[in-house]
This record gives sequence, structure tokens and C-alpha cells, in this order.
Amino acid sequence: MELYSTIIGKGQPLLQKFTVHSLDLRNHGRSPHSSEHNYEAMAEDIKEYVTKHKLSEIYLLGHSMGGKVAMLFTLNYPELVKKLLVADIAPKNYQKSYAGHIKILEVINTIDLENLKTRKEIKDKVDKILQNKKVTLLIMKNLYRTRQERVVKSLQSSLKEKTLTT
Repeated sequence: MELYSTIIGKGQPLLQKFTVHSLDLRNHGRSPHSSEHNYEAMAEDIKEYVTKHKLSEIYLLGHSMGGKVAMLFTLNYPELVKKLLVADIAPKNYQKSYAGHIKILEVINTIDLENLKTRKEIKDKVDKILQNKKVTLLIMKNLYRTRQERVVKSLQSSLKEKTLTT
């Protein structure tokens, strides 16, 4: 699977020494969506990306679920990783909070973009359902406009049938 990425070149001050590849994992952002959604598949997506871009001795940063993917990638391909930084996640099973994630995914699946034309309308609808401004803002990060200026949901594609295995 070819992941969407943003590559930032030699800027100031951190980027003088590094080139940063910021990836959207599968089923996130602008990367392709797939019914296969597990840590092993996502780690393999990163391996494909690293190989395609001829990267080695990488400094790998993973945030939240991406942190779990980064840990698995590092276990599977230690020769490719020079340093690993994991943020906001631990190497443990998070089943207790899984029901909350399912609720969020169900809300995303119910957003009717044909009748909601603006980001504000969508935000108000989601906030009314969840009654949690922080989670609403997180969901709003997964909305973007296409070139035709239509709002697109990056996470909405048969999510009710997808599960993330731990």
C-alpha cells in the first residue's frame, strides 16, 4: 500500500540535519483505505515506504496508534531504525478504551456529507452527538476538501466492519 506523506527538507533549526517524512498510515488522512487494518499490515506499509524511498538508519517517531506501529516496525526491522521515539502510547493492550473508539468511528460513519455543506455544520453535528469538544476536534482533523471543494471523510469506509487487532 502506498502511503500518503509530506516530506519536509532542510529547514531551521531541527531540519538542518534531517529530512522529515510525515506519513498518514492506512485508513488515516489521505493514505489509501483498506479492509485489512492491523498493526502488522501497517508496519509492512512503513517497510514498503522506507524501501521505496531508500531510507536507512531512520529516526522513527510514532504517536498514539502510530507508536504501536513504530514499535512493531522496530521489532521486525531493527537494522533500519537508529532511534525510536514513542509518544502517548505504551506497549500494552488498551481493550478497556476500545468501546470509546468504536463510538467515535460510528459517529464518523453517520456524518451525512450530502446534507452538511460546511465544516461548521459538521462540527456542530458531531459535537452534539459526542458532547466532547476535544474528540470533535480530533474527528475534524480527518476531514479535508478535495480539489472540487467537497468535504471528504478520510475515515468513513465500512468502519463498522473493520476492527483493529491488538
